[in-house]
Order: sequence, then structure tokens, then C-alpha cells
Amino acid sequence: MSLKTMRTDHVGGLLRPREVISALIARGKDEIDDDEIARVQEETIRDFVAKQEAMDLGMVSDGE
Repeated sequence: MSLKTMRTDHVGGLLRPREVISALIARGKDEIDDDEIARVQEETIRDFVAKQEAMDLGMVSDGE
């Protein structure tokens, strides 16, 4: 069975990428600000959606 014929459903949230976890830890230490957290989150969401599109899953999700 190929991904083109396999039914896929996204259920539940996605694990936070290491970059997001690192940014959250840095924010907790006041090493970065809220704008930087938002930038990292947006970048990782865009990257993940692009990976889903490249796999031609037929649907994409930002994890929520």
C-alpha cells in the first residue's frame, strides 16, 4: 500500500520539536523574549506543514 492510497487521519497534538523546547527553556531564563518564542514556533510549524505536503498526505495539520 502506498501513501497515495492509504487513508490518514491526524489525531491529537504533535510533540514539540527540540527547537521549541529549547526556546521555551531560554524564555524561562529570560534569555529570549516572547517575540523570539513566536518566531521559533511559526518556523517549526511551517517546516512541519511543508514536510506533510512533500509526503503528499492529502491533508496537513499544524498539530492542534
